[in-house]
Amino acid sequence: MNRDNVYTTATIRSGELAAAEACGLDAKQLMQRAAQACVQKLQQVCPAPARILVLCGPGNNGGDAWFVARYAQQAHYQATVVAAKPKSELAKQAAAAWSEADGRVIDLAETLSVNEFDWVVDGLLGNGVSREVSGHYQRWIETLNQSAIPVLSIDIPSGLDSDSGQPQGLAVRARDTVTMIAWKPGLLTGAAADYVGRLTLADLDVGRAFEQQQSRLGHILTDNVAERLLQVTRADSAVHPSKASQQNVHKGTYGHIVIIGGGPGMAGAAILAGQAALRSGAGKVSVLCHPDSRAIIAQTQPELMVESFAEGRHRLEQATVVALGPGLGFSPENSLAQDTWRQVISHCVERNVPLVLDADGLNWLAHADHRSMSLSAHTVLTPHPAEAGRLLGCSTAAIQNDRVRAIQQLIENFSSTIVLKGAGTLVGAPQQSLWFCRRGSSALATAGTGDVLTGIIATLLVGRTPVEAAAAAVWLHARAGEIAALDGERGTIASDLLPLIRQLRNAPNY
Repeated sequence: MNRDNVYTTATIRSGELAAAEACGLDAKQLMQRAAQACVQKLQQVCPAPARILVLCGPGNNGGDAWFVARYAQQAHYQATVVAAKPKSELAKQAAAAWSEADGRVIDLAETLSVNEFDWVVDGLLGNGVSREVSGHYQRWIETLNQSAIPVLSIDIPSGLDSDSGQPQGLAVRARDTVTMIAWKPGLLTGAAADYVGRLTLADLDVGRAFEQQQSRLGHILTDNVAERLLQVTRADSAVHPSKASQQNVHKGTYGHIVIIGGGPGMAGAAILAGQAALRSGAGKVSVLCHPDSRAIIAQTQPELMVESFAEGRHRLEQATVVALGPGLGFSPENSLAQDTWRQVISHCVERNVPLVLDADGLNWLAHADHRSMSLSAHTVLTPHPAEAGRLLGCSTAAIQNDRVRAIQQLIENFSSTIVLKGAGTLVGAPQQSLWFCRRGSSALATAGTGDVLTGIIATLLVGRTPVEAAAAAVWLHARAGEIAALDGERGTIASDLLPLIRQLRNAPNY
């Protein structure tokens, strides 16, 4: 069984009972297993006889919670239930089991101090929330979020959309979330990182049957997968001496990366992209920039070959991979940047040269009539949410409200590999499942880290497919951000990632 697959909420809701039946279970038994998984998590984080408050909504998520209260009581916890009137048949059966055990029930409409408890179990809304949270649910979620009492959410924090990862007005900020059957995208991207806490998957022993019956949306980009992708090329045998089959290599073995950008006042973007390309293993890196930036870039990093675009256009003929956009400049009056952009795009399409488009490379793409142009199949676009909004003609908020749909639309519109940056970065390509990256740190939310990612992707495109290169680069970049943050998230700058990238390329488990 692959425990890293991701499925839409609709797929899980429509397929979980069929999977249970294939394993000889009915719906009630499946619910009981979900409750048992939550109690097992409680036993890890707060041993009995801790005082727990169990919040039960009217649906099946509430049914899970009723059974959690019953099993927690049997495990010698002091359980108190606050509940809405159960509406689903399963929730009614679970509530009846609690009543038969003489369990106390407080109506959801009442007010209760959560400070009397050690932990709270959230079974209010589950994955069925489809509109903004209001009423007693809103009041209870606000109460939980304002308190310091840790919360265990069943399946997904109440109020969080299980496909988009966006709160419906507000959502529970859980310490732990135990999700059932399979991963939902709303746990892995968007605002989810601020709400889900520590994630646990409980497949309830029906996961294998479920995966055999259903089509996945994507996969989690795990460390093992990323490390494998980082070592898939023949050239990498020299980077990893323990795996080397030969040492007869030269700078051409690792590719010639040509970075085009560095407009006036923006030399730093091209420098960071070039440095990242070097540190991630490129054999040779050229930077074609505005004449005003040439001396600055050359003095900062002597290993970079630096020319103006007019002088160095012939470098395109030598390029293994081109990265277009870091600091290029974008304004309707900037004819030099626009002409450069057009010439590079045409060259890469005609010669089928792998291309990374970032920053102003994306802004010019959004400005162009992309419907009348085509990009090479070896193109990678790396938009952050605002750039994605420009490419799709919508707001940044619209992108964040449904990141999965946004990347799917970008893939469809541009027939390219897409990296949709942000918390829970997504990677996708035509006719392929999505990759969800759970790695990363808020330390990456600083100027220049996107330029670093561009340089890494460009280097990893040597000998890899675009989606392999993009996925491996996203993981490498995110992991470097995590390690850099160990010295403090605040004040981390993009260049702090560079030595870490080198170490990770040589020892991915660093």
